[in-house]
Amino acid sequence: MRLVFFGTPDFAVPSLIKLCQAGFDIIGAVTAKERPKGRGLKIIPSPVKVKAQEFGIEVYEPEQPNSKEFCDLLASKNIDAGVLIAYAYKIKPPLLGLPKRGFVNLHPSLLPKYRGAAPINWAIMRGEEQTGLTTFLMNEKFDAGEIIMQEKVEIGPDETAGELTEKLAQLGAVMLVKTLTFIEHDNYPKRTQNLNEITLAPKIKDSDRIINWTKTNLEIHNQIRGLSPIPAAYSFFRDKRVEIYRSKIVANSIAEPGSVILPNKDLIVGTGNGALNIIQLKIESGKIISGRDFINGQRVKPAEKFYRQ
Repeated sequence: MRLVFFGTPDFAVPSLIKLCQAGFDIIGAVTAKERPKGRGLKIIPSPVKVKAQEFGIEVYEPEQPNSKEFCDLLASKNIDAGVLIAYAYKIKPPLLGLPKRGFVNLHPSLLPKYRGAAPINWAIMRGEEQTGLTTFLMNEKFDAGEIIMQEKVEIGPDETAGELTEKLAQLGAVMLVKTLTFIEHDNYPKRTQNLNEITLAPKIKDSDRIINWTKTNLEIHNQIRGLSPIPAAYSFFRDKRVEIYRSKIVANSIAEPGSVILPNKDLIVGTGNGALNIIQLKIESGKIISGRDFINGQRVKPAEKFYRQ
């Protein structure tokens, strides 16, 4: 079966690898155009582009994938199915209708829960203990097509968004191969999404990243791990922004919200109902360090505070 693969970030790479290993004929990989990044504004290719080139797959980086010119190009390729995983643009008609068997999307949630750009982040931030993966046939609406396969995945109490993303990427790659094999043999179930179960997972805003220390230790812990390692939850300390990547809930410890207590040289910070042990963090323009290194390096004193500006 001839496929065209749409994807950009690391999350899409295991699926591209598995599809190649399974023998699917990938006639092209479509990815977001390279943009200058970092302080040096270096042009960095997307992870999908790098991997596609390793497999000898032709790479396309259209500025407007829905343009007539690009649609005409793909129409000439005699495509059986399209695959889309975390591509940077919405696919619209007539591009959506070009593959004979449609477009298949791999989404990291149990649709219709967590439709949107940041399903992994929001599932953790909202304290979910379970999430999953969905393959579905795309239509003109966002994350709304008919479901083909789903698989549930447990979320660990201290698991970060980065760790969960890696796990879902690997599991999703296997599920995608199964889905496309079913489609190739015209033997697969389809079911519509239950509109009463829709929840949204919008793009993360800066306001979602700011820690409010008056919230419960569980709420803050979920925020920290749900945004780790990127874009990262943050607070302020001595007028410097501090990104926080890992934490542990501390039992039976009461302190003023945001206030530091130093019972055993761990970085323990008060919350609305208890405290958190801050395990990994980074001061602006610095490197990631442990809570203990932060205490020693900053010579933190008891009752000093993390705060919102």
